[in-house]
Amino acid sequence: PGQADQATGRYPFESFKPNAWVREYMLRPTQSMRRKVFELLRKTATPRLPCAAMHVRRTDAVLESWKNKRNYFELGDYVEKLASPKKRQMADNFKSIVLLTDDQSAINEAHEFHDTLDWIYINRTRHHGIAGGYNGHKPSGDPTLEIVVILAEMQLAKRCKRVIFTKSGYKDLLIQAMQIEQVGKKIDMIQIDFQRQPDIKQDNAQSPEAFFAE
Repeated sequence: PGQADQATGRYPFESFKPNAWVREYMLRPTQSMRRKVFELLRKTATPRLPCAAMHVRRTDAVLESWKNKRNYFELGDYVEKLASPKKRQMADNFKSIVLLTDDQSAINEAHEFHDTLDWIYINRTRHHGIAGGYNGHKPSGDPTLEIVVILAEMQLAKRCKRVIFTKSGYKDLLIQAMQIEQVGKKIDMIQIDFQRQPDIKQDNAQSPEAFFAE
């Protein structure tokens, strides 16, 4: 027990893959944490259904040093994916758009360039561009609050029928929450950098300075 198998290199617990509802129960937040999430959601508008969710990952994403560096994308690139691929026109059946982002500039873009959409997001402290530096994942300075925000965002988005995102680890948690909530229902999952990722240059396709200068 507790030792990796010599043939596979895996630990015993790695073969344990519980059902989604079992995982949700096992990893459920404490009562005090759930209360904090509830209080935060009370201050946030409820998405009208059907809704779409957008996870706009920016801040230190372009500062990462490994091989596949990520890029910034304009909010308009996400908004385009609200349209039906077949009809090539804006789909008007999404009554609310849940915006999940670590960057205040994405909120600004939503109101300045796409103010006809019903944006739902949590009012909290965010970084602007790379202001928080590499691994600056706590703009509020409060780790507990950051977890509360993540849990609250998943509550807002879990009933949406479409999610639009770029490469990130958080989107895996988000999609899992949506799948648990909508068992047996089709969820549209659109990764906007899926085909564009190979075009990113080795020195980063677009620096933060160039992005915000446009």
